[in-house]
Amino acid sequence: MRIAIHQPNYLPWCGYFYKMRQVDLFVILDDCSFTKSGVTHRVHIRTPQGLCWLTVPVGKREVPISGLSPDPSQDWGTRQWNIIKNSYSKAVFWSEVALWLKPLLTTRWQTLVDLNIEAIREVAGLLEIATPILRTSEFPEGIKRTLGSGSARNLEICQYLGAKTYVSGQAARDYNDEQAFASAGISLEYLRFKHPIYPQTGEGFIPGLSIIDLLFNCGPKSKQLLFDSSVESVEMEKA
Repeated sequence: MRIAIHQPNYLPWCGYFYKMRQVDLFVILDDCSFTKSGVTHRVHIRTPQGLCWLTVPVGKREVPISGLSPDPSQDWGTRQWNIIKNSYSKAVFWSEVALWLKPLLTTRWQTLVDLNIEAIREVAGLLEIATPILRTSEFPEGIKRTLGSGSARNLEICQYLGAKTYVSGQAARDYNDEQAFASAGISLEYLRFKHPIYPQTGEGFIPGLSIIDLLFNCGPKSKQLLFDSSVESVEMEKA
């Protein structure tokens, strides 16, 4: 079995879904520490003024990601929706994406993880990705207590799930303990993702944006662009 392990990013970039499609099980690491500089609560989109962060404000930050809640005192969903509308309302597939995205943003979510995973599942369905998702916060308590941290934690998750191959991003080469994986008999595979170049609103092409940028501009063709190796692309080394 091939698995990948990733934090529950917010409206993730294209490479996130490319990785999900390459494995038999996609493990959501949702009980690790929150990082303010990370992308579990924010993502870049393209606006007429340039790049813009869509950020979900969260309350307490000393708890694991699974314990974070969007700040109920802020109408962040409406604010984000207005930014998205101003940026993509003239995109070819605006209506189709807006149909599911607006309710997602304007729902009052109890946890950030629930919001993120619902968005991930919605997009995976549109891209016809059938890979099962498993959350580490749902592991048995006995297993969770014995897990280490960093690369050791990923290896232990692979062992617990019976994985034969761990699929990792290129950016994790300096992070992974390759010798430990080899000693455990688990193959470590580094994914090479070539970001498809597609028509965007505005001049030129900017890679690494939220998947919604691809969906707004390309609609049903997004799947082909993302998974067809013959499509014009640019290689990226993000995890």
